[in-house]
Amino acid sequence: MPDERSPLLGGLHIPTILGGNKPASRYQYLDNLRAVLVILLIFQHAVMETTQGAASHVGLHSWDGLPLALFVQVNKYFLWPTFFFVAGYSSYLGFEKRNADYKFMIARLLKLGLPALLWTKGGIRFAVISLLQYYGLKDVFPTPWAGGLQARLAGPVPFICGLLVLDGVYFIWRLIGNVFRVIEQSRVVGRVAASKFALYSTIAVSAAIHVGCTIISIFFVHRMYPEVFYNSFQYDIGEAPSHPVGFIIAYFAGINFRYIKKAISIDHPLSALFGTQFAAYASLGIAQHFSSLLWENIKLRDFSDTSRRDEFIGRGFNFHTLFYVAWSTFVIFALPVTLVIAFSKLSFTRKDWGEWTRNTYVQTYIHMIPVLIGVHYIGTGGGFGQFFGEGIMKSVLVGCTAIANSWIVGHAIPVAFQWLQTVAR
Repeated sequence: MPDERSPLLGGLHIPTILGGNKPASRYQYLDNLRAVLVILLIFQHAVMETTQGAASHVGLHSWDGLPLALFVQVNKYFLWPTFFFVAGYSSYLGFEKRNADYKFMIARLLKLGLPALLWTKGGIRFAVISLLQYYGLKDVFPTPWAGGLQARLAGPVPFICGLLVLDGVYFIWRLIGNVFRVIEQSRVVGRVAASKFALYSTIAVSAAIHVGCTIISIFFVHRMYPEVFYNSFQYDIGEAPSHPVGFIIAYFAGINFRYIKKAISIDHPLSALFGTQFAAYASLGIAQHFSSLLWENIKLRDFSDTSRRDEFIGRGFNFHTLFYVAWSTFVIFALPVTLVIAFSKLSFTRKDWGEWTRNTYVQTYIHMIPVLIGVHYIGTGGGFGQFFGEGIMKSVLVGCTAIANSWIVGHAIPVAFQWLQTVAR
């Protein structure tokens, strides 16, 4: 069974200095896909940090405001569900590879849970900021947690916590399935996948659950979740009301991707991928043109605006609310599946893209540091509209520099580990 050592964003792969470091029996397309997803994540944060410091200057139909708002909005519903989809499939592969399920859970806790704990509670995050301040970046990081810095540098920790919970649920399902074979995964999902009616009925029920939970969240967002949970994910739930239901559905779709890939035949995966992406962007762009309230919910807003909403604006059984519910369901159900299937089938994406795709985990923790530094020094030029495409150009520049720096550090760390191992011998 192929080796998938990292269920979320890629493990800390330790290369060898003398070569021969290509890991055996890996699914190369999953490494490549994770690398692409992390790049998209960095670009999304670059756009948000670059634009939302001067979002009041971004007009409804400006060449900067509209495409950047669409990019950020699509990514909010597409990116992390795709991470969880890939995480679910990788967890399935990891459980299948181990000769005891508990060994996989222990490995997950050590490789994902321990770094997250050290980053947040172990003082590493605070130490990194203090070090940057010491070396002359007090203008960027004036105090350890000024300007929402703690939330910005949280990294993937909240999502790793959610992933470990889902892995635990899956672990329990496997344990019970080993005793009561009637609910074993291969039997339950195998029966569903064998029948087109059962398969599409399951998809329809899942979509209905997503629609229902999204509507409930829009109308009763403060009462739907426990206070501790809501406070931890207040921004994510406020910005994307269907979260975390979409994450859960994506994860369980991922652990059953083996069956989904066989049951759903896509003869032209690249066309399906671009078709769903185009539909997501075009439909939202056209709908906001006819609904100012929809635009109010998706537009980029100034971070300094203390009145920034954490509830859906103009909620009710009206056009923009119902469209938003249907649109978000389409994005979460269609885009991750078509993307993963395309990467699993296309010859180009199945190739080994090199060492840079096997180290993507560190970048998810540290990329906001070069993003914030880039925004500070590139600035916003007094607001957008100074020249054509200024906001897009600056966002791309910040994103590219952040990607380059994140990947340099992300690869330097495992090389340093390897060097220390060599010295220790």
